[in-house]
Amino acid sequence: MSMAKATSNALDKITRLYSIRIFLIGLSMNSKLFLLLLLFAWQPCVATHLEVGVKAIRICIDETEYPPLNYFIRLDGQKTTVNAGFDIELLRRVLASSDWQVNLVAAPWPRCLLEVEQGRLDAAMAASANAERRATFLLSRPYFYLSPSVAFLTERFPLLAEDGIPKRLDSLGRVCGIRGFNYAYYGQPDDLDIARSNEIFQFSDLLLKRRCEFFLINREVFNAILRLEGQETLSAKLAILPMAGGAKVPFYMLVSRRSPHAQALVEDFNQGIDRLEKSGALARLWARFTARLGGKVAP
Repeated sequence: MSMAKATSNALDKITRLYSIRIFLIGLSMNSKLFLLLLLFAWQPCVATHLEVGVKAIRICIDETEYPPLNYFIRLDGQKTTVNAGFDIELLRRVLASSDWQVNLVAAPWPRCLLEVEQGRLDAAMAASANAERRATFLLSRPYFYLSPSVAFLTERFPLLAEDGIPKRLDSLGRVCGIRGFNYAYYGQPDDLDIARSNEIFQFSDLLLKRRCEFFLINREVFNAILRLEGQETLSAKLAILPMAGGAKVPFYMLVSRRSPHAQALVEDFNQGIDRLEKSGALARLWARFTARLGGKVAP
């Protein structure tokens, strides 16, 4: 095959690929050869820029730390700007293939939910389910479980473990929780009066200063905060009891129904979780971020 013929065939192939055949009509062979060389030089740049097949997504995490799921690493007791946590590592393992480009967005939890609902973000991590969320979002399969509990000062309610959690916890005093969180799975009435805080790390301070008598918090989060803050000694003053009959509650990734990658994201995430679970890596990863748990189980 002549050089001119080979050049023409290669040029036809590339121009079909980039849909620019119309601009080549009437060019001389020398001009075509020059453009061919230019296209060969340009092709890697186009592939890098477009990253054909790669799906860029934005996933929201709560901007306030929520260990063991996401938090900032401490160095000599001081908070750094380096993120860590179960969710961070899990996303790296599950969506680390070349098909996904994951960008984490930290925002207040109510805003996370709103942005995902409206399609400005693709998904949010670590969410419990209720009827409203199931209607609003696509849910992944559950990928971890938490233990709904209530923390309080031992000296204030020394017999609560023996007497049991009342049907209305607010009948014993002020109940606190976090703004935007779902407490429907705590086994209390829907109209339970909950004073909402913005920062879960305040829970021990609110209890110690008697601004709250009770704080609704998952046991694993309670333990992780005490460990992360070096406050294990507070377990001598703070008690934590299970709620909802001691049941563990599943948590999910919420995916926007308006995301162009919604179905693919749910499918790939679920398959990744299945793979990690089958190999035992999911349990090992969870244990890694929940080890050395402190805090009293009962007064």
